[in-house]
Amino acid sequence: MGLAYALDFPEGSDEFAALWPTGCDAPPAPLTRDVLVVRLLAALDKIGPEALLGMLEGLYRMGITWATRSGASFSPFVGEGLDLPPPPASDAGPSWHAYAQIVETAIMAQGESNPTLRAPVRAVRCGARGSAAHLRAVIGPLGVADPHSPHAPVKQGYRDGVTAEEFWPLVARSRRGLQEIWETQARRAESKRWPEGASLLRRAMSAENPGELFAEAADANETDPLTDPDVRLWIGLRPLPEGE
Repeated sequence: MGLAYALDFPEGSDEFAALWPTGCDAPPAPLTRDVLVVRLLAALDKIGPEALLGMLEGLYRMGITWATRSGASFSPFVGEGLDLPPPPASDAGPSWHAYAQIVETAIMAQGESNPTLRAPVRAVRCGARGSAAHLRAVIGPLGVADPHSPHAPVKQGYRDGVTAEEFWPLVARSRRGLQEIWETQARRAESKRWPEGASLLRRAMSAENPGELFAEAADANETDPLTDPDVRLWIGLRPLPEGE
């Protein structure tokens, strides 16, 4: 965020350019995290890891200095004065789901003109931290995760607090979210467990259900478990005679 702020000023742009290696394309303003990462990877190929580490140290110190200089902070009254249309009159899930999207759009549109939103919106835009949905959860409404949810909508955010009745659906929603994160990480870990090119037999021997692996391999034409000699031996079948 400090680097993104610095590049809006000639002094900051000059300081950034002095740190960036000659012959490498520097990221343009407005700076975003994704663009910075792409340009850093390109610089790595040209200058090598040791030079890149030195540059990163300089960029880190510059970012901290300029973030401090900006005076940016998270206002305790974040979102105060936000211009919003009136909320839905009913508790219908689809209405509040749509209204939550309207609030997110308004937050991002009024981020520069509203001093209580300027710092967090800039952090979202440059990719340093958070998202429009996170800001909307602070300001409100938390709404409904699913338009067809049977629960009543949560009409406020964490800034103004939620009632006990609103809190319990939020707990269930959070637990579902954590479960989804855990399942995603578990799938990624499983997919990286074996190096690319590991044999079907090697993967099957460690799988809880090797039958699924065999079926997927056959469907992808990776191999035929019924003719693979190693697989046949492992499941107790003799290898097929040559030519069969």
